[in-house]
Amino acid sequence: MPRGTRDEDGLTTLQRYILAYLRRVNASYARPVRSAELAQQFNITDSYAREQTRPLVVRGLVAVRGGPKGGYYLAGNVTAVPKTPGQGA
Repeated sequence: MPRGTRDEDGLTTLQRYILAYLRRVNASYARPVRSAELAQQFNITDSYAREQTRPLVVRGLVAVRGGPKGGYYLAGNVTAVPKTPGQGA
């Protein structure tokens, strides 16, 4: 899938990877993941990580903890992370 292309659920491939990463590292309110960590993990800029994470926040898939120790974590109502490419159906 080309970069920036959205799947049937409206998520880009990168957004799926972000969700999977937040799940893998057990991101939570107590241990949120900063945009700089996402940027380093996916070899993108910090601002692009924030840009790609914002739609996930708007859709209620990801929550944000503000402040100096803030970052992103999976919202409490997320029970399943959509499949990332290569995981099969």
